[in-house]
Amino acid sequence: MPASHASATSGQQRKETLVQAIAGLTWMLPIATIVFVFYVAGALAGGVLYDLPLWLLLLPSVPSLLITWIALIVALVDVTSRPATQLSEGSRLAWLMVLAFLNVLAFLPYWLAVARRPLRSS
Repeated sequence: MPASHASATSGQQRKETLVQAIAGLTWMLPIATIVFVFYVAGALAGGVLYDLPLWLLLLPSVPSLLITWIALIVALVDVTSRPATQLSEGSRLAWLMVLAFLNVLAFLPYWLAVARRPLRSS
C-alpha cells in the first residue's frame, strides 16, 4: 500500500508541476491576440490592396492558429488552477465560457483582469 501511495503522490506532484509550467506561459495570451490582429490586418490588406491569391493569404494563418491554440490551452489551465481566494467559482465559470466561445478576443481582457496576478496556491 505505501508504494501505491508514493506513486499517487509523485503523480500528483507531476500534475501540479505541469500545471504550474503551463500557467507560467500566460505571457502568450496578449502575444496571441497581437499575432491574430496582425494576421487579419495583413490578410485584409493583401486581399483588398494587392489582390493576392487565397492560398497566399491563408498560408500565414498556420502560425496564428498554432499560437492561438496554445494560448487557449494556457488560459484554460490558468483559469481552472486559480484558487478560490483569487477567482470565485462564478467568475471562474464566466471566464471559462468567455474563453471557450470568444477565445482569441478574450485573451487580452483575461490577461489584464486575472492572469497578470501571480498564481498563489491555496
